[in-house]
Amino acid sequence: MKKILLSLFSTLVLCTAAKASVSLGIDAGILADSSGNAITNGSNGSGSLVLLIASQGDSLFQAATVGSYTSGDDIVVGAFQMNYFGGTGEINTTATFSYTTVGSASSSTFDAGDLLAIRWFPNITFSQFQGGTKPAAGDFYGTYSSVGTPDGGIAWTAPADGASLAVTQGLNFYTTNSGGGGSQTPSKGYASTQVAAVPEPSTFALLGLGVGVAGWMARRNKKA
Repeated sequence: MKKILLSLFSTLVLCTAAKASVSLGIDAGILADSSGNAITNGSNGSGSLVLLIASQGDSLFQAATVGSYTSGDDIVVGAFQMNYFGGTGEINTTATFSYTTVGSASSSTFDAGDLLAIRWFPNITFSQFQGGTKPAAGDFYGTYSSVGTPDGGIAWTAPADGASLAVTQGLNFYTTNSGGGGSQTPSKGYASTQVAAVPEPSTFALLGLGVGVAGWMARRNKKA
């Protein structure tokens, strides 16, 4: 009898810890390159890459780095290509994901209430992303997130878990020059951030040498 009760308790705990899938509608435009030109739509993965990312705890979105689309505690929770819905440079799609299981060993987990953002890369296609392409030094990208209620949407935060049903939540971002117009300035849709280059080892060596020389000169001047 004890074994049966223990089994039932374990099953109950597992069911309680389970997370349901969440469905998010994403409607945004106009997403542009660093010059303000609407980025590439396409089919069969040929459209420019758009990511849905989440901040898992610090409520900040860190920069993309050489070889990584996110940094810090940010994670990618959805990946899409620019599509033709709504016009060039606009995306209308759905992201579906599940939250981290309750009881995870990780100290920082993706869950309801975490901030969400979209991040787009004009020069990287969805197919390239799927093939393992990573950001390179000099690549431009854009990031948008809002805790307000832009363009009739709601706060860009992960919604409450849907239990046994998916939760549908719209994330909207429209610039004033998008189809139908919006409330955001066109520059918010520009890919205005550049992936920083990683300094060469020789650069670090020269920097260390410079710091050392500066310290030596400071000590010499102090003695004088």
